[in-house]
Amino acid sequence: MNYETRIKNFDYRWAPPHYVNLPPSTYTKETRTPRFMLVSKSGDDCDVLVYFLNMGETPVESLICSSAGFETEDDDEMATFSSKEKEYRDIEAGEAVLVDVINTWADSDWSIDHGFSVVTADLGRREINAMRGKGNYGEMVLMWDTGEAGKRVHISDPSHE
Repeated sequence: MNYETRIKNFDYRWAPPHYVNLPPSTYTKETRTPRFMLVSKSGDDCDVLVYFLNMGETPVESLICSSAGFETEDDDEMATFSSKEKEYRDIEAGEAVLVDVINTWADSDWSIDHGFSVVTADLGRREINAMRGKGNYGEMVLMWDTGEAGKRVHISDPSHE
């Protein structure tokens, strides 16, 4: 299948979580906004297209991405995979780039780790690893506007290691 690899002005609106039927005293309202996200879009047949979306104001000078994963059956590892690295340059604010295509029929039993090396003028280089559980292909905050990591995400600064 041939899918669009870059989408300028990606049509996506992030909304903070809304907790239905819970009193406000039981949760903290989200005040941060995402800077980098993984968002999904339907493809042909059973394909889910996974895009890296730059929601910040600063362009991403360089993005190198790859995926790896494993499948289990009854707690035994059955198979592993890894993808070739892809590189994108000059990702503008509001632009999305295709980082993975997941087939929900064939890949639903896989746990997938997305790895990114992101370079921006204000951050320098950051290494971001995001782990998705089986069947979890929806949106995922990679980094907040505060620089904090999203859930199931690890961010490192190679210049401080």
